[in-house]
Amino acid sequence: MSVSLEETIKRRLQAVPESPGVYLFRDAKTNVIYVGKALRLRDRLRSYFTPGYAQTARVAELIHRATDFEFVTTANEVEALVLENNLIKNYRPRFNIRLKDDKNYLYLKLPVTEEFPRVHYSRRVQNDGARYFGPYTSAQSLRSTVKSIRQLLPFRTCSDEIFKQGKVCLDFHIKRCPGPCERRISTDDYKARINEVALFMEGRSDILVRELKQRMDAAANRLDFENAARYRDQLHSI
Repeated sequence: MSVSLEETIKRRLQAVPESPGVYLFRDAKTNVIYVGKALRLRDRLRSYFTPGYAQTARVAELIHRATDFEFVTTANEVEALVLENNLIKNYRPRFNIRLKDDKNYLYLKLPVTEEFPRVHYSRRVQNDGARYFGPYTSAQSLRSTVKSIRQLLPFRTCSDEIFKQGKVCLDFHIKRCPGPCERRISTDDYKARINEVALFMEGRSDILVRELKQRMDAAANRLDFENAARYRDQLHSI
């Protein structure tokens, strides 16, 4: 990277916000060569141009070939992970690890054909009617994302063997599961919940916000203030 180009990029870094988001590096032909995510975009991007940062030959080559960058801010780290995954699959950047060749990456599996789908992780995609999201380059980031979503939209993660015992577990009492094993939630309501999870994983939180607002208003109109308050709290959490 030339001195003039490096100075130009450093000036541009001043305009990058301290917020979560996704960043893309482009080469001289404007090809996207790398996609990454960050909790604080400015700090992350600035680190690439800090002397001594390139700890590996691969990172050094990335910095050498990068001639421009762009970024997209997101509301939170969860949305950043989803957007990063979608952009990697779309652009297939040369400096991102080849997802299709690594069986260690995780997918999130939603077996939507089941009565009370169990949300869980999978190492591969099967033709079983389930919905799969991924693959994700960081298992830790995916698990953290699912944990955050589950706080907003509780769902079942227990095995079928435990589920068939028909007794709620600790997850129900700490409000991480709505208790479908004891029919504490109807099939229709639970499937609607799983659809909400899918919307979140697709990065379509705007649709989820609209649906939750409609449900909140409908609950308030029928004087169901408990559910109206629950939908309100979910909206505030997004």
